[in-house]
Amino acid sequence: MNTHTPKELSIRPMQLNDLDKVIQWTSQEGWNLGLNDGRAFLVADPSGLFVACLDDDPVAAISAIKYGDTIGFVGLYIVRADLRGQGMGYPLWEAAMASLEGRTVGLDAVVAQQGNYARSGFEMAFNTTRYTGTPQVLESNDPCLQRIDSKLVDQVLDYDWKFFPASRETFLQHWLLEHSPYSVAYVEEGVVKGFGAIRPAESGYKIGPLSADDEHIAEAIFCSLVAWTDGATVILDVPQPNKVGTLLAESYGLSPLFETARMYRGTPPDLPLAKIFGMSTLEIG
Repeated sequence: MNTHTPKELSIRPMQLNDLDKVIQWTSQEGWNLGLNDGRAFLVADPSGLFVACLDDDPVAAISAIKYGDTIGFVGLYIVRADLRGQGMGYPLWEAAMASLEGRTVGLDAVVAQQGNYARSGFEMAFNTTRYTGTPQVLESNDPCLQRIDSKLVDQVLDYDWKFFPASRETFLQHWLLEHSPYSVAYVEEGVVKGFGAIRPAESGYKIGPLSADDEHIAEAIFCSLVAWTDGATVILDVPQPNKVGTLLAESYGLSPLFETARMYRGTPPDLPLAKIFGMSTLEIG
Protein backbone atom coordinates (compact mmCIF):
# COMPACT_ATOMS: atom_id res chain seq x y z
CA MET A 1 0.00 0.00 0.00
CA ASN A 2 1.29 3.45 -0.89
CA THR A 3 1.63 5.38 2.38
CA HIS A 4 1.42 9.16 2.35
CA THR A 5 3.06 11.28 5.00
CA PRO A 6 1.16 14.07 6.75
CA LYS A 7 3.59 16.56 5.18
CA GLU A 8 1.87 15.96 1.85
CA LEU A 9 -1.44 17.14 3.23
CA SER A 10 -2.93 20.58 2.76
CA ILE A 11 -5.76 21.78 5.00
CA ARG A 12 -8.35 24.29 3.87
CA PRO A 13 -11.94 25.38 4.52
CA MET A 14 -14.58 23.03 3.18
CA GLN A 15 -16.43 24.07 0.03
CA LEU A 16 -19.87 22.90 -1.10
CA ASN A 17 -18.44 20.40 -3.58
CA ASP A 18 -16.20 19.03 -0.81
CA LEU A 19 -19.23 18.70 1.43
CA ASP A 20 -21.00 16.47 -1.05
CA LYS A 21 -18.03 14.06 -0.98
CA VAL A 22 -17.87 14.08 2.81
CA ILE A 23 -21.58 13.30 3.09
CA GLN A 24 -21.03 10.34 0.75
CA TRP A 25 -18.39 9.03 3.17
CA THR A 26 -20.71 9.37 6.15
CA SER A 27 -23.47 7.62 4.21
CA GLN A 28 -21.16 4.69 3.49
CA GLU A 29 -20.47 4.44 7.24
CA GLY A 30 -24.18 4.44 8.10
CA TRP A 31 -24.17 7.75 9.99
CA ASN A 32 -27.66 8.52 8.64
CA LEU A 33 -27.36 12.30 8.64
CA GLY A 34 -30.39 14.45 7.97
CA LEU A 35 -30.75 15.33 4.30
CA ASN A 36 -28.84 18.56 3.65
CA ASP A 37 -27.60 18.70 7.25
CA GLY A 38 -24.15 19.62 5.96
CA ARG A 39 -25.43 22.84 4.44
CA ALA A 40 -27.06 23.72 7.76
CA PHE A 41 -23.68 23.16 9.44
CA LEU A 42 -22.20 25.77 7.10
CA VAL A 43 -24.90 28.21 8.22
CA ALA A 44 -23.89 27.62 11.84
CA ASP A 45 -20.31 28.69 11.11
CA PRO A 46 -19.22 29.22 7.47
CA SER A 47 -15.56 29.10 8.57
CA GLY A 48 -15.97 26.05 10.80
CA LEU A 49 -15.67 23.11 8.40
CA PHE A 50 -12.31 21.85 7.14
CA VAL A 51 -10.90 19.25 4.77
CA ALA A 52 -7.46 17.71 4.50
CA CYS A 53 -6.41 17.20 0.90
CA LEU A 54 -3.89 15.36 -1.23
CA ASP A 55 -3.41 17.25 -4.51
CA ASP A 56 -6.54 19.25 -3.57
CA ASP A 57 -8.56 16.03 -3.36
CA PRO A 58 -10.31 15.76 0.06
CA VAL A 59 -9.24 12.76 2.10
CA ALA A 60 -10.49 13.76 5.57
CA ALA A 61 -12.98 16.18 7.08
CA ILE A 62 -13.91 17.76 10.39
CA SER A 63 -16.24 20.44 11.74
CA ALA A 64 -15.09 22.90 14.40
CA ILE A 65 -18.11 25.13 14.93
CA LYS A 66 -17.76 28.34 16.95
CA TYR A 67 -20.73 29.54 19.02
CA GLY A 68 -20.47 33.02 20.52
CA ASP A 69 -17.09 33.79 22.08
CA THR A 70 -16.69 30.90 24.49
CA ILE A 71 -17.99 27.60 23.05
CA GLY A 72 -16.85 25.35 20.22
CA PHE A 73 -18.00 21.95 19.03
CA VAL A 74 -16.11 19.31 17.06
CA GLY A 75 -17.75 16.69 14.90
CA LEU A 76 -18.14 15.31 11.37
CA TYR A 77 -14.63 13.88 11.86
CA ILE A 78 -13.99 11.28 9.18
CA VAL A 79 -11.18 9.96 6.99
CA ARG A 80 -11.83 8.44 3.59
CA ALA A 81 -12.11 4.68 4.07
CA ASP A 82 -9.22 3.68 1.81
CA LEU A 83 -6.75 6.00 3.57
CA ARG A 84 -7.37 5.25 7.23
CA GLY A 85 -4.41 4.45 9.44
CA GLN A 86 -2.03 6.57 7.33
CA GLY A 87 -1.88 9.71 9.43
CA MET A 88 -4.44 11.70 7.45
CA GLY A 89 -6.75 12.61 10.31
CA TYR A 90 -4.58 13.91 13.11
CA PRO A 91 -3.15 17.03 11.38
CA LEU A 92 -6.73 17.99 10.57
CA TRP A 93 -7.76 17.42 14.20
CA GLU A 94 -4.91 19.68 15.36
CA ALA A 95 -5.96 22.42 12.92
CA ALA A 96 -9.58 22.21 14.08
CA MET A 97 -8.63 22.40 17.74
CA ALA A 98 -6.30 25.35 17.04
CA SER A 99 -9.23 27.20 15.47
CA LEU A 100 -11.12 26.78 18.77
CA GLU A 101 -8.25 27.85 21.03
CA GLY A 102 -9.43 29.51 24.23
CA ARG A 103 -12.93 28.03 24.11
CA THR A 104 -14.62 25.20 25.94
CA VAL A 105 -14.89 22.50 23.27
CA GLY A 106 -17.55 19.80 23.19
CA LEU A 107 -18.07 16.67 21.11
CA ASP A 108 -20.23 13.56 21.02
CA ALA A 109 -18.01 10.46 20.96
CA VAL A 110 -18.88 6.92 20.01
CA VAL A 111 -17.75 4.30 22.53
CA ALA A 112 -14.72 3.20 20.50
CA GLN A 113 -13.25 6.72 20.41
CA GLN A 114 -13.87 7.91 23.95
CA GLY A 115 -10.44 6.84 25.17
CA ASN A 116 -8.71 8.73 22.37
CA TYR A 117 -10.58 11.91 23.20
CA ALA A 118 -9.83 11.49 26.89
CA ARG A 119 -6.12 11.45 26.03
CA SER A 120 -6.67 14.82 24.30
CA GLY A 121 -8.03 16.32 27.51
CA PHE A 122 -11.74 15.71 27.05
CA GLU A 123 -13.79 14.62 30.04
CA MET A 124 -17.10 12.76 30.13
CA ALA A 125 -20.18 14.86 30.93
CA PHE A 126 -23.12 12.53 30.12
CA ASN A 127 -24.24 9.81 27.72
CA THR A 128 -26.81 10.14 24.96
CA THR A 129 -28.88 7.23 23.64
CA ARG A 130 -30.18 7.16 20.08
CA TYR A 131 -33.67 5.70 19.94
CA THR A 132 -35.47 4.63 16.81
CA GLY A 133 -38.77 3.05 15.88
CA THR A 134 -42.15 3.60 14.27
CA PRO A 135 -44.40 4.96 17.01
CA GLN A 136 -48.16 4.98 16.72
CA VAL A 137 -49.59 8.32 17.82
CA LEU A 138 -52.80 10.26 17.46
CA GLU A 139 -52.45 13.74 16.00
CA SER A 140 -52.73 16.21 18.86
CA ASN A 141 -55.50 18.82 18.85
CA ASP A 142 -53.86 20.75 21.69
CA PRO A 143 -54.54 24.42 20.93
CA CYS A 144 -51.20 25.39 22.46
CA LEU A 145 -49.31 23.75 19.59
CA GLN A 146 -48.36 26.28 16.92
CA ARG A 147 -46.40 25.82 13.73
CA ILE A 148 -43.20 27.87 13.96
CA ASP A 149 -43.19 30.64 11.37
CA SER A 150 -41.44 33.96 10.88
CA LYS A 151 -43.80 35.62 13.38
CA LEU A 152 -43.18 33.10 16.16
CA VAL A 153 -39.53 32.25 15.60
CA ASP A 154 -38.06 35.15 17.64
CA GLN A 155 -39.91 33.95 20.75
CA VAL A 156 -38.58 30.44 20.16
CA LEU A 157 -35.02 31.75 19.77
CA ASP A 158 -35.35 33.59 23.07
CA TYR A 159 -36.63 30.43 24.73
CA ASP A 160 -33.69 28.43 23.34
CA TRP A 161 -31.22 30.47 25.41
CA LYS A 162 -32.16 28.21 28.34
CA PHE A 163 -30.87 25.16 26.49
CA PHE A 164 -27.67 26.24 24.76
CA PRO A 165 -24.67 27.97 26.34
CA ALA A 166 -24.02 30.51 23.56
CA SER A 167 -25.66 32.29 20.67
CA ARG A 168 -26.94 30.05 17.88
CA GLU A 169 -29.77 32.23 16.54
CA THR A 170 -28.61 32.25 12.91
CA PHE A 171 -28.28 28.48 12.81
CA LEU A 172 -31.49 27.76 14.70
CA GLN A 173 -33.62 30.15 12.67
CA HIS A 174 -32.41 28.45 9.49
CA TRP A 175 -32.94 25.02 11.07
CA LEU A 176 -36.52 25.75 12.12
CA LEU A 177 -37.78 27.80 9.17
CA GLU A 178 -35.86 26.44 6.18
CA HIS A 179 -34.04 23.22 6.99
CA SER A 180 -36.77 21.35 8.86
CA PRO A 181 -40.02 20.91 6.90
CA TYR A 182 -42.01 20.82 10.14
CA SER A 183 -41.32 22.60 13.42
CA VAL A 184 -43.73 23.35 16.22
CA ALA A 185 -43.82 25.30 19.48
CA TYR A 186 -45.98 24.94 22.56
CA VAL A 187 -47.33 28.40 23.39
CA GLU A 188 -49.47 28.92 26.48
CA GLU A 189 -50.97 32.36 27.14
CA GLY A 190 -48.44 33.88 24.75
CA VAL A 191 -45.42 32.20 26.39
CA VAL A 192 -43.28 29.58 24.61
CA LYS A 193 -42.88 26.54 26.85
CA GLY A 194 -41.33 24.09 24.42
CA PHE A 195 -40.47 23.48 20.79
CA GLY A 196 -39.27 20.79 18.42
CA ALA A 197 -38.43 20.07 14.80
CA ILE A 198 -38.25 17.07 12.51
CA ARG A 199 -36.38 16.54 9.25
CA PRO A 200 -35.93 13.72 6.74
CA ALA A 201 -32.75 11.64 7.03
CA GLU A 202 -31.18 9.15 4.65
CA SER A 203 -33.35 6.63 6.48
CA GLY A 204 -36.44 7.76 8.40
CA TYR A 205 -36.92 11.13 10.10
CA LYS A 206 -34.79 12.73 12.80
CA ILE A 207 -36.37 14.68 15.66
CA GLY A 208 -34.26 17.46 17.13
CA PRO A 209 -34.14 19.66 18.96
CA LEU A 210 -36.92 18.77 21.37
CA SER A 211 -36.90 20.99 24.46
CA ALA A 212 -39.77 21.57 26.86
CA ASP A 213 -40.59 22.80 30.35
CA ASP A 214 -42.03 19.41 31.35
CA GLU A 215 -42.78 15.92 30.09
CA HIS A 216 -46.41 16.65 29.19
CA ILE A 217 -45.39 19.49 26.88
CA ALA A 218 -42.59 17.35 25.45
CA GLU A 219 -45.02 14.53 24.74
CA ALA A 220 -47.46 16.86 22.97
CA ILE A 221 -44.67 18.19 20.76
CA PHE A 222 -43.29 14.68 20.13
CA CYS A 223 -46.70 13.39 19.05
CA SER A 224 -47.22 16.35 16.72
CA LEU A 225 -43.84 15.76 15.06
CA VAL A 226 -44.41 12.02 14.70
CA ALA A 227 -47.95 12.46 13.36
CA TRP A 228 -46.58 14.76 10.66
CA THR A 229 -44.52 11.86 9.25
CA ASP A 230 -47.66 9.75 8.74
CA GLY A 231 -46.24 6.52 10.14
CA ALA A 232 -42.56 6.73 9.25
CA THR A 233 -39.59 5.57 11.32
CA VAL A 234 -38.20 8.29 13.59
CA ILE A 235 -34.87 8.82 15.37
CA LEU A 236 -34.50 10.66 18.69
CA ASP A 237 -31.24 11.34 20.59
CA VAL A 238 -32.07 11.49 24.31
CA PRO A 239 -29.54 12.62 26.95
CA GLN A 240 -29.50 9.84 29.54
CA PRO A 241 -29.76 12.16 32.57
CA ASN A 242 -33.28 12.96 31.32
CA LYS A 243 -34.90 9.81 32.68
CA VAL A 244 -38.37 11.08 31.75
CA GLY A 245 -37.17 11.54 28.17
CA THR A 246 -36.02 7.92 28.13
CA LEU A 247 -39.43 6.80 29.43
CA LEU A 248 -41.16 8.92 26.79
CA ALA A 249 -39.16 7.30 23.97
CA GLU A 250 -39.70 3.79 25.29
CA SER A 251 -43.41 4.34 26.00
CA TYR A 252 -43.90 4.93 22.26
CA GLY A 253 -42.02 1.80 21.30
CA LEU A 254 -38.68 3.34 20.38
CA SER A 255 -35.67 1.07 20.93
CA PRO A 256 -32.07 2.05 21.75
CA LEU A 257 -29.74 1.88 18.75
CA PHE A 258 -26.39 3.09 20.18
CA GLU A 259 -24.84 5.42 22.75
CA THR A 260 -22.50 8.37 22.52
CA ALA A 261 -20.73 10.34 25.24
CA ARG A 262 -20.90 14.12 25.44
CA MET A 263 -17.37 15.16 26.39
CA TYR A 264 -15.85 18.59 27.01
CA ARG A 265 -12.38 20.05 27.16
CA GLY A 266 -12.60 23.07 29.42
CA THR A 267 -15.37 24.12 31.78
CA PRO A 268 -18.54 22.22 30.78
CA PRO A 269 -21.71 24.30 30.38
CA ASP A 270 -24.51 23.79 32.88
CA LEU A 271 -27.25 22.44 30.63
CA PRO A 272 -30.83 21.86 31.88
CA LEU A 273 -30.78 18.23 30.75
CA ALA A 274 -34.07 17.42 32.48
CA LYS A 275 -35.74 19.68 29.90
CA ILE A 276 -33.80 18.50 26.84
CA PHE A 277 -35.75 15.57 25.42
CA GLY A 278 -33.98 15.42 22.08
CA MET A 279 -30.59 16.74 20.94
CA SER A 280 -30.44 18.92 17.82
CA THR A 281 -27.64 16.98 16.13
CA LEU A 282 -24.71 14.92 17.38
CA GLU A 283 -22.44 16.43 14.70
CA ILE A 284 -22.35 20.08 15.80
CA GLY A 285 -23.89 20.10 19.27
